[in-house]
Amino acid sequence: MDRLIGRGLPISFFVLAMIIIAGPALSTWAGDLFGLYCVGCTFVSLAQPAVGMAFAPALAGRALSAYNLVIFAGVFAVQWGIGLAIDGFKALGLAEIQAFQSAMGVFLLRSVASYVYFLTAKSHNALKC
Repeated sequence: MDRLIGRGLPISFFVLAMIIIAGPALSTWAGDLFGLYCVGCTFVSLAQPAVGMAFAPALAGRALSAYNLVIFAGVFAVQWGIGLAIDGFKALGLAEIQAFQSAMGVFLLRSVASYVYFLTAKSHNALKC
């Protein structure tokens, strides 16, 4: 799981960077690149079965429910935060397109920082295979 996430997730970073840099020039390829971005993001879904396997069978259901709650709350917080960042960049005087690019750039940088942490942090619940 760690190896697949570690090798597959950078695809989404590369594609998101292309989307941010291209901006409005991307109009004809936007759907294809956003689709590729979503495919690159699916590598993170491999973490969910690892959560279930890290707990005893009697506790796995509770652990997965808590995991899902954190995921849904996190997705909401990220979407809300991107919206706030867009509004903040517009308030600083950026045009709408540049505000979107800047907010998505901040999201990309934070995602890459989280990925680096994932690669470097020691797992306290490593699965013994």
